[in-house]
Amino acid sequence: MSHVDMVEDLLQCHLCNKRLRRPKMLPCQHTFCLECLQGLAPPASKNLACPSCGLNVELQTAGPDGVLVLPPNLYLDSLLTALQQDNGGSAGVDKTRCSRCQTVGSTSACQHCRQVFCTVCWSSHISELKSQLPSLLDQLTGARERLDHRIQDFREVCQKLKQHIDVSVEVRIQSLRVEQSNMNKKVEELLAQGELSVAELQGRIHTTEDTVARGADFDALPNDNKKVALFLQLHRTTSGLLDEVSHWGEARPTFDEENFRIDMAGESRTSSEPEEPDDVFCEAGPLSSADSMSLYYRSELRVIVFESHSEYLHVANGVLPFAFLHPSIVMTDL
Repeated sequence: MSHVDMVEDLLQCHLCNKRLRRPKMLPCQHTFCLECLQGLAPPASKNLACPSCGLNVELQTAGPDGVLVLPPNLYLDSLLTALQQDNGGSAGVDKTRCSRCQTVGSTSACQHCRQVFCTVCWSSHISELKSQLPSLLDQLTGARERLDHRIQDFREVCQKLKQHIDVSVEVRIQSLRVEQSNMNKKVEELLAQGELSVAELQGRIHTTEDTVARGADFDALPNDNKKVALFLQLHRTTSGLLDEVSHWGEARPTFDEENFRIDMAGESRTSSEPEEPDDVFCEAGPLSSADSMSLYYRSELRVIVFESHSEYLHVANGVLPFAFLHPSIVMTDL
């Protein structure tokens, strides 16, 4: 089959087996002559079956008038017009031929379908264009309704999204509330431990105060050596209590906001790290603590006579019982 035969077959109406005249296109893309389709349209029905595939086409109006509203096949219509102009030119005809009735004469060109029409067919073509305005209106109405449905669906999606966000935030808030409760409980436990520690320390201070306040017990001792031993014991106890009080509370709980936890800042110093005084002769006196007393003895002690069975040491400022020495003093020959 040649190219010319293929074009002729494309331009042929399969109802009348002639070249298409005023081709009308169905939704299935099959194209037939206007008059051929009007002959198939039932007078009192808006339904038209495609002769090629059987697709049911719903017309806007019943009968042959409904076929007029069908859109033309612009591609085939333009091809028909081009072939007609070529044929007319080869025959030496200078006048323009109407694409609808094939009349040669004065014509008008349609910018929509790119075809030319004579005066009579032009009026009919304008009526066809006007008859298609309701179809455009229906399409616009359908587009508006689809847009309304889509925005409504979008609103529902956004509303569900907000609900999801609210639920997620509430879950997170509840989780934070649980962590808040747990940390508050830990703070209460730390406070209870501190209260218990202070109560125990105050109890020991009170007991030591009672012992120191009972001067009669000191006078009741039979000899001076035991009095010195008692004083040394009370002095050591007092020094230990003062050290505990001075360092109590140095370890303070702090809240780490970044890691959301409770830390202990500034750990207490151990008893093995005594605080050295700047001067052994401080305002409180050299015997105000065990540490200052030890430094005092180290700076002032001068051993003059030491016997293995003696209970006394001779110092520069007088005679000191041996039992009065602090355990941290190391005896050396000076």
